[in-house]
Amino acid sequence: MKQGHFYFIKDEFINKYGTGNNLMQNKETINGQAHQRPCFLAFSDAKNPDVFWCVPISSRLEKYHRLYDDKIARQEAQGKLNPKCTTIRFGNVLGQERAFLVQNMFPCIDKYVESTYIDRNTKNEVTVEPEVMKDVVNSAKDVLRMEERGVKLVFTDVKSLYNAMENELQQEKEAIAQEAAPDESNNKTNQEQEESEDPEADSPDEPEGNLDYVKAYGERMAELNADESSAPMPEKELDLDL
Repeated sequence: MKQGHFYFIKDEFINKYGTGNNLMQNKETINGQAHQRPCFLAFSDAKNPDVFWCVPISSRLEKYHRLYDDKIARQEAQGKLNPKCTTIRFGNVLGQERAFLVQNMFPCIDKYVESTYIDRNTKNEVTVEPEVMKDVVNSAKDVLRMEERGVKLVFTDVKSLYNAMENELQQEKEAIAQEAAPDESNNKTNQEQEESEDPEADSPDEPEGNLDYVKAYGERMAELNADESSAPMPEKELDLDL
C-alpha cells in the first residue's frame, strides 16, 4: 500500500477479524441497499511501516455532517473554546466531497488488499489532496494517542487488530527464513552419496601392523646380506698328490 492512495479490502480480512473487533461491513449500505465496497485511505504506521491504517470514506454526507455538528455542539455546551471533531473529517475526492471516518479506521497489511481505487477517466490511481491528507492523518494520530490513554474513540478494537497484523508479519518473515535456510538432512544425504561414489573409499587402507612387519622383515634381510659379504672366504686346499 502507498500512503495517500485509496484501496479496497478483501472480504477475507473482514471475515477473519470482523467478529469481536467491530469492523464495519465491507459494503456501504445506502437507503437499505448494499452498494459497492467502501474505499479506504491508507497511511503508514509510525512504528511499523509494513502496517497501514485504513480510513474509510463515505458519500453519506447528510448523515455524517449531522453527527459532526452534534459532536461540536456538545463540546460547545461543555464550554470548550475551540471544539473539534477528530473522528469525522471532510474533504474532496475526485472533485466530490466525502466523509473520512476516522472513527472506523483499522490497521491492515498488504496481503488483504484486493485492489487500488482507479480513476475511470484517467486510469490513474486516485489520491487525495495534500491538505486533506494532512488533516485526516493528524486527526487519526490524535485519536490513536487518545486510544493509548484509554479513551475509546474508535469503534474498532485497534489494539487487538494491530497485534494481529504484527503477528502475521512475523509469521511471514519466519516462513521466508525457513524456506531460505539449507536443508541439513538433504545436505547430509548428498554428502553420504558422494562418499559412496568415491572409488578410493572402496579400497581399505593397509593395516598398520602389516606395514610394520614388512619393514622389519626387509631390515633383517639387509643385515643378513651384509654379514655374508663381510665374512672371510675359506681357503681352498691344494691337491699335492701329483
